[in-house]
Order: sequence, then C-alpha cells, then structure tokens
Amino acid sequence: MMTALNVRLLVEALTECVVRSKQLLDLDLVRVDLGQASLLRSILSGVARSSSLKHLAFENCMLDDEAVEKICEALKNHVSLSHICLSGRKITRANPIVGLILHQQAVRTNAAERHQFTKRLPRFSGIKRLSFVDCPNLGSASFRCIAESLHDSDAVKALDMVNCGIDKRGVSALEALVSLNTSLVLVDLRGNEVLACAGDLLRQKLLILSQGTQKYPVLPTSHAWDAAVRSPTKSPHRPSETTVKPRPSVPQPPEEVAEKIYARKSKY
Repeated sequence: MMTALNVRLLVEALTECVVRSKQLLDLDLVRVDLGQASLLRSILSGVARSSSLKHLAFENCMLDDEAVEKICEALKNHVSLSHICLSGRKITRANPIVGLILHQQAVRTNAAERHQFTKRLPRFSGIKRLSFVDCPNLGSASFRCIAESLHDSDAVKALDMVNCGIDKRGVSALEALVSLNTSLVLVDLRGNEVLACAGDLLRQKLLILSQGTQKYPVLPTSHAWDAAVRSPTKSPHRPSETTVKPRPSVPQPPEEVAEKIYARKSKY
C-alpha cells in the first residue's frame, strides 16, 4: 500500500517525465489515488504539455465526476492524444465527455474550413477512441448522451463502455448510433444488458451495412435477411466496403504520337 508521500513523489516524477519525454506514447495509471485535487492537477499539467502522448488511462484512480470534468477541460485542445480510458464506480455523468467531443468537433470543423483552399493540413486530430471500463453508475442515460454526440462525428472511431450499467433502455440509442454514424468501427458494450436486447438488431444492421458479403465472417450470410440485402435496392447508409470497382483503362496513344508528344515536351 502506497503512502500519501509516495503517491505525491510518484506523481511529481511522472509529471516531469511526461513533460520532458519526446518518446512517451502511453501512460496507464492503475490504482493511483488521485482523489486529491493537487495530484490530479499536477498530472494533467504535464499531460497537457506533452507533444508525444497518444494514450492516457486512469484505472481505479478514485476519480469522480468533478475529476472527469477537470480531465476533459485540460485535454480538450491536446494535439496528439487519441485515446482516453476512464474507470471508476464514482463516475456517474457523461456531460464532460460529451462537451469534449463537441468541442473537438467544432475545432476540427473550423480548422478544415480555414485550410480548405490551401495545401496545409490541420494539425489538430483529436480523440479517436473513448473507453469507459467498470463504470456501472453511468447507465443508459449517459450512453444516450454520448451516442447522440457521436451522430455527426467522423473522428471518433471506437467507443468502449464495458460494464457501464446500460440496460434495455439504451437499445434505441444504439440503433440510432449504428444507423447515423458512418465512421465508427468498434462499439464495445460487453457486460451490459443492452447486448442481450439488441443482438438481432446489431446482426441485421451489420448485414445491411456489409451488403451481405463476408466482410463480417462471424455473421450467417444464409440468413433470411440476405434476400433483402442482396436485392437491387442499395442501402442508403453506407456503400459496400468490400466491392472494389476496377479502374477503367486509359487508352494509350500510338508509339509515333507518343514520341512526338515526348519530343515536344523535351523542348521546354
């Protein structure tokens, strides 16, 4: 068991390491008591100044809703961070995470508009994966808020809410998320009641999105939905990702014409 002094010394050393290191990519804090505001503030000050960190996890670090709000406020403009993982039974609200998603989406949109007529690409990429693990007090209401904030998001690629108390009331939110968001590649809801209620729904949606192909080999393609999926009517949600149309062959000029074109270009 670490004493309060040891925890403080560890946090100070980690903060200095995060600030100075240019090679540190992942930082996992496991069972480090960050209940004191000064300790969390110290860690976040170092993470905010890091230019290389991509993954940050707080696992059973005694975080509550106020601590999550401070984390989201400190990291909302971080350039390199792409994955945040939060864990703890004291986390009950998703409002800070929703605010983080919407803020980064607005920043990304503004950056794209500023650079659309130039060759420069916006440097800000933002969070690509959000993870909540063993947060049973979040519930279906928080899942609905997060899902609604991701309807128009094209940056977040993965959402993990494992054992977060999501019951059958989250089925409609899950259906809307799968139907409206075209960029998510992973939604992990293990340990939630909603999976038992939405298994058939997810199977049907995946068959529609995959156009009945073997893109998702775990799904039975001989299901009755195949008849509807393989019909001439295309799915309005997303084009098939497995069908690749061959590029039309470009007619090449005869050798004599090609030599004349090459000679003409060589003069200049």
